[in-house]
Amino acid sequence: MSVSMPKRSFDWLPVAAAALLLVGCAKAPDTSAVDAKKDAAGREAYERIGCGRCHGSLSGGGGQAPNLSKVGADPQHTVTWLADHIRTPQTHTPNSAMTAYGDQISDADLDALSAMLSRMK
Repeated sequence: MSVSMPKRSFDWLPVAAAALLLVGCAKAPDTSAVDAKKDAAGREAYERIGCGRCHGSLSGGGGQAPNLSKVGADPQHTVTWLADHIRTPQTHTPNSAMTAYGDQISDADLDALSAMLSRMK
């Protein structure tokens, strides 16, 4: 003799909706400490490399080259764009008078400097 169990249907929709709600409410990781550390390294590289000789201070410019205090406000100025521009300015601006830093800047300095500049808004 076999016993048959009554068939039950299970509605997965509320479960899926609850799961999506929980995932959507998850807090993004706090990157402010990492950003602050990278910004400090970027500011140190800016000073050591001598960017201020042409661009002036990071807080307000004052040099003969463009003021960088809000360079990151341009959506085109991503970390990659800025890194490319620092290495070879003529890539983005063919008539740029900026020195091409090419291999004169370390990858670590370039990463920190371009990340810091991208947050200057």
